[in-house]
Order: sequence, then C-alpha cells, then structure tokens
Amino acid sequence: MPQAQIIKQTAEEAELASLDPAGDGATHIGRYAIIPDGGDARAPGAAMASPMGNADGLVAARNEKNGAIVLVPPRLKVFGITPAKAQALARQTGGKVTLASNRSRSAYVLFSDLEAARAAIGVFSADPTVEEVSFDVIGELNRPQ
Repeated sequence: MPQAQIIKQTAEEAELASLDPAGDGATHIGRYAIIPDGGDARAPGAAMASPMGNADGLVAARNEKNGAIVLVPPRLKVFGITPAKAQALARQTGGKVTLASNRSRSAYVLFSDLEAARAAIGVFSADPTVEEVSFDVIGELNRPQ
C-alpha cells in the first residue's frame, strides 16, 4: 500500500483548497490534506497507510465498502459504558479518556498510536457492559472521479 502524508492546513488554506479540490492532487477532509507518496490522490488505493509524524497522529485509509477516503485517529468510540468503567479500561490499555458521559453511556478514549488503539478494541469488547467499540473515523470524502 502506498504511503500518504497528512497535513493540517490553516483555515485559509483549507478554504482555498475547497475552491479547487482537484487542483493540488491531494484529497481534502476538513482542514486536512492527504497527499499520496509518488502518486495521484485520485488513483484507486493512492492514499492509504500513513507514515508516523502525520498531523494529529492520523492515518489515511480507504473505506472498503464505498472506496471513500477517511482519516482515522488513534481514538476509540465506546458505547454502553460508564465513565468509571471507561477510565478503568483506559488505564488497563494505556489509553486516556478524553470524553465520557453517564447520560449517553459513551466515551472517547485516546491512545498513543493506532496500533495501541487496535489492541485495546479486544479488551473493551470483552467487557460485558460494552455494547460497541470502534475507531472514531473523521470525515469521509468520496474519491474524486
């Protein structure tokens, strides 16, 4: 899989890019530009696994169902969990709860990298109170035609 660089743009840069989305060869999701390594951003499979050092620890991936490019941070969404249980499981897996709610019985847990988040999915899923756990995917942009 080709590598992709993810750059966080200023608001002005993002606005200019939105006026000419195909002009720079990058795919744009919000304030992030996804630049493929040595290839056309519009080519199938172009923006995939990302090297370390990307903006905000994000990794670019392609949705297997519809081909859309998505950004994946090292953060999990957990449903059916109390804040106390989220804190306990986060400590156990090396994560940090960034938001938790008794009312919605949900939490967001941030990890140092995507692999740590992936490993934690099994721990969270094994807890009988957890209803669902998944990566917190940021934005989705259909691939340009």
